[in-house]
Amino acid sequence: MKCQICDTEAPAWSWTDTHGIAQCWTCGTPYRIIHYDDNQKRIEKEPEIVVKAEHLEHVGEYWNTFGKRIPSGCSFEGGQELATHAECLAFYDWWDEHVERKVSA
Repeated sequence: MKCQICDTEAPAWSWTDTHGIAQCWTCGTPYRIIHYDDNQKRIEKEPEIVVKAEHLEHVGEYWNTFGKRIPSGCSFEGGQELATHAECLAFYDWWDEHVERKVSA
């Protein structure tokens, strides 16, 4: 498998504070790596990106432009989040300036 954002082959994972969700060690993109069936029995399944389809392009644009980790949105600050406080602030400032303006236009 390859990370859909940074194209890292067979990415290393870092757990988030959310059960079953880990981040790509390279770019911070969250993936569900533990899966369950409808009866809550654990099943084997490939990692699934946890970024909404309509935002994949934006997250990819941020990574390609800055090469900095994105905040996963699945961890508390000071918890398991890979992105630093400064990286989180930079991402959300960029998001507000570039993405929110496009969505509301």
